[in-house]
Amino acid sequence: MLVALMRRTPHDAPLLAAACARLSSLLAGGGGGGGGGGGGATEVAMHRADAAACGAALCVCEAMEAHPASAAAQQHGSAALRHLSSIDGCHGDLCLGNATALVCCALRAHAPAARPAAPAPMADDEFVAAEARRLVEAAPHAPVQQAGLQALWGLARHRPGTLDALHAYGGLTLGLEALRAHPTAAGVQEWGLALLWCAAARARERRKLLALEAHVAAVAALAALPAAAAVAEVALGLLHNLSLDADARAAVLALRGGKIAGGGDATGDKAGGSKGGKSGKGGTAAAAAAGEGEEAGSPTDAVRAICAALGAHATHAGAQRAGCAALCSLAATGDRAVCARIKAAGGVRLARAALRRFHPDDAAVATAAKAALRALTAALVPERDKGDAAARERERDDPTAALPPSPDGGKLVELHV
Repeated sequence: MLVALMRRTPHDAPLLAAACARLSSLLAGGGGGGGGGGGGATEVAMHRADAAACGAALCVCEAMEAHPASAAAQQHGSAALRHLSSIDGCHGDLCLGNATALVCCALRAHAPAARPAAPAPMADDEFVAAEARRLVEAAPHAPVQQAGLQALWGLARHRPGTLDALHAYGGLTLGLEALRAHPTAAGVQEWGLALLWCAAARARERRKLLALEAHVAAVAALAALPAAAAVAEVALGLLHNLSLDADARAAVLALRGGKIAGGGDATGDKAGGSKGGKSGKGGTAAAAAAGEGEEAGSPTDAVRAICAALGAHATHAGAQRAGCAALCSLAATGDRAVCARIKAAGGVRLARAALRRFHPDDAAVATAAKAALRALTAALVPERDKGDAAARERERDDPTAALPPSPDGGKLVELHV
């Protein structure tokens, strides 16, 4: 029994790491030994029940606490905690073992100490900078960071009190730091943004995420990893949830220009990113829509980034659902300038394409696409119909109502069960 073995050898970090990796595989349906293939649903359910009964969660926490310097123990322990967090019978042990704090400690202890400084100007400075970035990405930090973010996502999704603990241990800040330190690591980006998406499901968290510039990280990920559908889904979902807050929506719309820095940073043009979104002047949706400066098609233009992701992942239901929802949230104020900007970027055409492609088979995508089209049409074609006024009003009434904004109340943020 894995747990018994872990308790007999508490000082053997490599063995504990291997046991955590095996436990994670079993709980994920990796199957039994002997080359028998993946485990079936009945077998996985049996492993989950055994894990709850024998105190596996507490044992994993003890292993991580005993070996904080072991990257393998922290990586595989975090991976196991991700799966254990979804087992109801393990929640007490996760709390007793202080799982959230341990994962945050792992993220902090196994993060890159610092990104390499920009090289001095020289003939081959571009090559040197590219090589420095490659070495940072090849460092052994990324697997630990990805596993830690997966664990925090699992804890936040299945244990509502985790978000409060995350603030105490700086978990959301650590997530943003991981995103900036590994801008091209798809796994880190996917799970870091998934964690922020879960957090943004709560209205009171959106202002905190705005202050941390989570919207900038989402748009930077869309630009840095345009071919990664899973990254697109979580980035678009995060932008949707954030844009349900007026200040965050203005900050998203204010991202119109600037280059993406090596660490994933991006700067808004006139509104100055999230700070401009918070202020009374320059932070309104109308001001953002009419902002001056660099061409709106630059990598950090949020509206074009959303539309580019919708176009690049036309057959990915999750990306289409989240992208259409993000367009709906941005258009929900009815600001004609904002809706015209979305239309100019191809938003109307892309939402119609999503509706045509998924309407017969995927009700969630169809709902999001219809809501986006209704929000855009309400602002762009206010006198499109001379028919029944009550029916017209029902169609225009709160287009976001059809879009569940959070894991607590909807399927829109149903991520990676």
